[in-house]
Amino acid sequence: MKLSETLLLSASLGSLALWVLEFWRTSFIDSYWLLMAVTAFLFTFLYMRQRRILREKNTPAPAKPKATRPLASLAKPRKKK
Repeated sequence: MKLSETLLLSASLGSLALWVLEFWRTSFIDSYWLLMAVTAFLFTFLYMRQRRILREKNTPAPAKPKATRPLASLAKPRKKK
């Protein structure tokens, strides 16, 4: 998880905690903006995470180095007597 994703998830959880406390103190209409902040942070987090996963999936894997043959296999076979 990247730093930006971690910050967005933390902002979403922090806003959720603030919304719960504000909801207990006031009415739903007065704390509605905090609920919208929670959903905005959460949807942004989900969008960025999905974009990163798709980008990683489309990136080709690094090429493996070709296997080298041992020197013994390069030598000519000996004739049997």
